[in-house]
Amino acid sequence: MACFLGDEPSNDYLKKLQGLFVSAIFYGTLTLQLPGGIICCQFSPKKILGLAVGLTSILNMLIPAVISLHYSAAIVVHFCQGLLFGVAFSASFQMWKFWAPPLEKSRLITTSMCGCYIGVVIGMPLSTFLITVANWAVPFYVYGMC
Repeated sequence: MACFLGDEPSNDYLKKLQGLFVSAIFYGTLTLQLPGGIICCQFSPKKILGLAVGLTSILNMLIPAVISLHYSAAIVVHFCQGLLFGVAFSASFQMWKFWAPPLEKSRLITTSMCGCYIGVVIGMPLSTFLITVANWAVPFYVYGMC
């Protein structure tokens, strides 16, 4: 890891950093999900969703560069992605509130939330393939552009 000078960190320390990096996105999502719902009631959920998805994509493509700077910066970027995810989830529910027919709202919301799990099922093997064929940074760029 490029951010350490001198002695290499212990394996336990690296596992803790990895845990912080992975969990930062969930802490960010938890932080802004409820306030995101309030924000979406005040402003256009369509614009908020577009902005949140766009900024999340940009941050995702920045992660490989930020990791090479310092691990704590990568954790902060991942936390910010979580903040944007929290707002995006709230905005998607607000959009269904206005656009879905009353008798189909629950079915459409359930179907759209299943997309999160389908993304994981497709994304994990795809990430493995991309890392094997290229390097560890490629999935960040691919998912940032999609």
